Order: sequence, then structure tokens, then C-alpha cells
Amino acid sequence: DQELESQVNFFYKRNFWDKIAGDAIDDQETAFKLYDLAVTSGQPKSIEQIQGVLGLPKTGKITAALIEAINNPAKHLIK
Repeated sequence: DQELESQVNFFYKRNFWDKIAGDAIDDQETAFKLYDLAVTSGQPKSIEQIQGVLGLPKTGKITAALIEAINNPAKHLIK
């Protein structure tokens, strides 16, 4: 049923995609991976994972600094 599919899509967009700021992430493959992790492990845990990879404090919260780091990872990756 199309109405159910629309409601399910809205639920996942609002509760996962929007929470990880998927539209603000330039590399959509990265955004989809973060989204998938948010769905399976929870939004804060997925954000903590990417913060750890980028060497940022693990707050579990999306910030402008995190989006900038995701979009420019070479500046932030642990060496």
C-alpha cells in the first residue's frame, strides 16, 4: 500500500536520515553508511563511531564541526 510505504519512508527519514544530517554530507555513500549504522545501532552510536574515526570527541551529537570533518576527512583523520 502506497500510504504505508510513504509513512515508513517518512519515519526513517525523520528518525534516522535527518538525525545524522544526511543531506549535509557531501559524499552520499558515506551518508548512506552512517544512516545504515544509525538504523541498526542507533543514531548516537553511529555518530560516536564516525567521531572516533575522525579523531573527534565522542559526543554522539551532530555538529557543524562534525559535518565539516565528514566532508573534509583528510584534514581530520588520525595519522
